[in-house]
Amino acid sequence: MKLPVTPVTAIDALLEFDVWLTPTLGEIRDTERFQKEMESAVRIFEALGEKTDNFSFKMKPDIRKIAEAVELEIANADKKYAKKFLTSIADLAYLVTGKSDNNCKCQLPIYLRQENIFNKMPAIKNSVVDFQKWPRSIKAEQFMKIVAELNMHPDMQTELIRVFFEFILSDEAYVSQLWAIGNCYFSLKPFSKEKSLLSPLVIFKIRGSVTASGGHDPEQMLRGMMSDWGMKQGVDFNSDDVVIASAAAKKNERTKTRKYDFLLPYKSSGWQSGLFIQCQFYAGDSGSVSHKNVDQTTSTRSYTTKHFSSARFVEFVDGAGYFASLNGDLKTLLQMESTRSFFQIKSAPIRLRRELQQLGYVTPLEIEHALFCSDGDKKRSDTMLVRDGYSKSEIERVFSTMLEEAHVRLESGKYIVSEKRAVLSRRYFLLDVIAIHGAVLSEQQRKGYVLVPGYGPFYGLKLKDLPPLILKLAAFIAPEINNTSTFLADLEWLAEKGYVMMS
Repeated sequence: MKLPVTPVTAIDALLEFDVWLTPTLGEIRDTERFQKEMESAVRIFEALGEKTDNFSFKMKPDIRKIAEAVELEIANADKKYAKKFLTSIADLAYLVTGKSDNNCKCQLPIYLRQENIFNKMPAIKNSVVDFQKWPRSIKAEQFMKIVAELNMHPDMQTELIRVFFEFILSDEAYVSQLWAIGNCYFSLKPFSKEKSLLSPLVIFKIRGSVTASGGHDPEQMLRGMMSDWGMKQGVDFNSDDVVIASAAAKKNERTKTRKYDFLLPYKSSGWQSGLFIQCQFYAGDSGSVSHKNVDQTTSTRSYTTKHFSSARFVEFVDGAGYFASLNGDLKTLLQMESTRSFFQIKSAPIRLRRELQQLGYVTPLEIEHALFCSDGDKKRSDTMLVRDGYSKSEIERVFSTMLEEAHVRLESGKYIVSEKRAVLSRRYFLLDVIAIHGAVLSEQQRKGYVLVPGYGPFYGLKLKDLPPLILKLAAFIAPEINNTSTFLADLEWLAEKGYVMMS
């Protein structure tokens, strides 16, 4: 069913943004990145403990023991694991000492020259050691890659590992600090609390890279939603950023790259990309980054329209930062003449799908809904979709794929939506019915209503009116709607996702 397009004033659009805001996407410790870094930190302390008697203070803290433990860990490991382990332990050394890679990358080459450690940098080329001039700066990750690739030359590996730790842990106090943390780690293990010690270290290490997105990737969340709509990654939508290449770039001339987080449709047969989407989620005050993005938006869009004259620019914006200190930037983005629309995480199922519908781009979800409304009759379903503005060829393009992938099947002359798709499709059908038959409400009116985004801050339908409307439109799904438990479970799912609000 086609979602209505109702003009919303700039003021109401901003009010809607605030009401349907997602302030944060979770705690840093809940992210996949945190889990991986924690596993790495545990592995480091376990490996170092083997050579230090679990960091016992019965022995004097000694850099050589640390180096020996590292050598033992990577002795029979593949290069990929060795590099990862070496880079992680370098990060740990920075945390312990308070030093930074940004400073050390400049100081390390000088230290190597002054200490007369390998006058030239060893590197593997065609399985042979090739000595090159040390660069004027070298990051820990680059340095550790060199060490990892010298796996067939253990003497060189040993020397480079030793000199790195002598450089970073350049004072006895630094070594004692590492020893103290290690000792606490093993003291806490009998109580299963060792990760509580490491957690602040891991958070401190990764927080800069995950804070802006609230710990999760909103782009991946959107890809998950589009998959729910039956869209295919790599066909209907892209899996990675897409670079808009100019003629100059193709000729290898120096030029700025223009990237978009999403181009929709992506590589669908018979389509050119119509929606150009940038994603900006700020859980906190990332002002300098946001201001830069706003400044670049006008030039990027101007550049894009030279190559895609029919481009429609849509902003994917969300997060507490836009509610607070970045609210001025949000207003600027949304009020730009070239901004067709915006959507948030919670409003994407209405606002983004509505933009796809305006293009005339069919998703499997739209066909499934038409089948619900036509009692599974393909001819009636097609008539409804054509009436909504879709071309017959576009309907057949998607329907044929749905048949191939068994999303629908023919049974007794009717097309039945597969069990795998039916539950999701039915839940979105509820959402669409509210959007199509709802009304604008005042804040005081909304008691007893189910609210949806996309039409201002408060828009929805009375809960008691929802089941009769659905039954009138789609008797095909009457058994599920008449089942109170199923109906309430569908509403609960929509509410948990944040796609509707119960008031």
